Amino acid sequence: MTIFFLLGSLQGIIISLILFYKSIQQQRKPLQWLSLLVALISIHLLYGYVVLNGTVLNFIWVMRLYEPIPFLYSFIIYRFTISLTGAKQNTFFNNVVLLLFFSSFLFLTPFIFSTQSIKILFYNQVKCSNYPVDFKILFLLKSIMGILSLILSIKHLRSYDKLLLEQFSSLQGKSLKWLQWFYLLLLIMWVVATARFFLGFHHNVSIAGAIAITIFIYFISFYTSAYQPVIILQENDNDESNIVQTEPIILNYTNPKLLTQNIETVENAIDKTVRKKYKNSSLTKQDADKICLTLDAVISTEKLFTNKECNLQMVSEVANIKSSLISETLNTFYKTNFYNFINQYRVQEAKLKLNAADSNSFSLEGIGEMCGFKSKSTFYSFFKKETGLTPMEYKKQVKQS
Repeated sequence: MTIFFLLGSLQGIIISLILFYKSIQQQRKPLQWLSLLVALISIHLLYGYVVLNGTVLNFIWVMRLYEPIPFLYSFIIYRFTISLTGAKQNTFFNNVVLLLFFSSFLFLTPFIFSTQSIKILFYNQVKCSNYPVDFKILFLLKSIMGILSLILSIKHLRSYDKLLLEQFSSLQGKSLKWLQWFYLLLLIMWVVATARFFLGFHHNVSIAGAIAITIFIYFISFYTSAYQPVIILQENDNDESNIVQTEPIILNYTNPKLLTQNIETVENAIDKTVRKKYKNSSLTKQDADKICLTLDAVISTEKLFTNKECNLQMVSEVANIKSSLISETLNTFYKTNFYNFINQYRVQEAKLKLNAADSNSFSLEGIGEMCGFKSKSTFYSFFKKETGLTPMEYKKQVKQS
């Protein structure tokens, strides 16, 4: 069974080199962090191989030198997550992990310079799952930091996905929900592994854990290098001068959900979290009303929503309104976000096309694409969310009426 450690280590080294080459070729920093993570795991697996088959006794000086390495897993996982989203690092957490990493070497110094007989005794104890106290202390600290890094990463990814809804009309290729689920599964495994360690388990159980973690790391390496781009989100511009420089245009196509709302009523029902976010804002009802009218006119006249890559910055530039003010207006007065806002226009356009006499000339998927939806699944799910019917059901209803 120990052959899995050796094979995993060799494959990991190859993947690490491939990722590093891609990171240079594509200038993608997240791949550099992944490359380093896979390399360290490969070294760890190689050490596990030489320990389990007894080869480590021929290189007794390396005994326990691997133990601080898992601290770096926590550091790299968090750095990878942040670099993938282009956000700022939590320097406090990074510094704590690095401090523990270097301190663990000092903690192990007495053992590192101990006699060969003591090291052989340690090896025999661990082989029988009789772990010394200092080994358990380090294991607990590494587990705590690993669990914390995953919790912080999941929390950051949740915030990131919320920001995506504020700035993009399509999440395809941008959303990191897959990584959230991966981290959640890894978190559960980490907690279970920690609990099993302190409750007692046979040493050979580590083989299954090593195989599982290796497979997951290879998966995340493949998915990130092949599909996931780095998305740099806009920083909020809090300068509220020159709120709207474009005069409202006479509307020939409107978003019903937008213009049928009573602004004064909505203003009194602002969510507490939204109010807190914009507590220092000077945006008034009159400004918000003007922004909404201008947005509706520009978006419907220019049909910006038909662009599959329509985003907040694009609308901001065409409407000549600061992006931060658009977000505040939608969040505060209309209880929505940019993603829902633009896709409502797309649904209205899709309804017009499905009502048209020549609707049979196009497939439902084709109609969705013409309206700006990037995928069939997004078109169907959002259309049903807004109308209560699938596009096919809506089309049949139109024919029957």
